[in-house]
Amino acid sequence: MGMVTVDFADADQGRMPRSMCVMTGGNADGLYPVTVDRSWTRWRARTIKLPCSEAVFKRWLRRTRVMMRMRIVSIIIVVLAVAFSSKSPLLAFGFLLAAGVSLAVSIWAENAASALQPEAHRHGRQVQLKNVHPRYVEAVEDAGLAAD
Repeated sequence: MGMVTVDFADADQGRMPRSMCVMTGGNADGLYPVTVDRSWTRWRARTIKLPCSEAVFKRWLRRTRVMMRMRIVSIIIVVLAVAFSSKSPLLAFGFLLAAGVSLAVSIWAENAASALQPEAHRHGRQVQLKNVHPRYVEAVEDAGLAAD
């Protein structure tokens, strides 16, 4: 996989090459959101849209949905564990184990979804895209969008 640095304004305003999937180098069918410099303050993180193939997008979306659903299930199971903790400690412990398994699946799904996206790190007015297909790097350079 390759790496390319572009101006943040170009990425933010959608001036990136759109006909080629950023992950596979094949034809792109649409755009998907990539969070720039994700942190614990997610509401402040900026999102850029990069081209991807339909197959990559569907896998990313499926894994993202699994992640969100498993986190909701984990919360519900923890609430059940708290509710049953005074009546049946053994049952509450079982619920906590189930919540742990659910959370582990959620973490796996999040890692699997993030593997289907490039890493985007902002450095001042530039964005560095890592884990992109080498042909996409060439397309960005051919379009004159690669920053020095």
